Amino acid sequence: MFYSVLFTALLLVTGVNAQNIDVNPGAGSYPTLKDAFDAINAGTHTGAITVDVVGNTLETVTAVLNASGSGSANYTSVVIKPVGGARTIQGNIAGAVIRLCRRRQCYN
Repeated sequence: MFYSVLFTALLLVTGVNAQNIDVNPGAGSYPTLKDAFDAINAGTHTGAITVDVVGNTLETVTAVLNASGSGSANYTSVVIKPVGGARTIQGNIAGAVIRLCRRRQCYN
């Protein structure tokens, strides 16, 4: 009994700490799309950016991608794609899960 409880607890902890989003260039891994977008907005990843969704994510707040040139964001393109099969990006949010912003306007 003890081992089955321990195994279940380890699975839960592993799922909580999973890095579900890989971003290149810059070789970053993030648990949520929001964290990945925050890194792009901060200028951590620049140029032609690829966002690979390698696991399902549960967003707890809206993931906002700012326009290149807004703040530290500096990219020529951003491609978001699933890897390893179909993936789900979902959220329990009163509003948009993803917002894409250009200089003066955002899209949900």
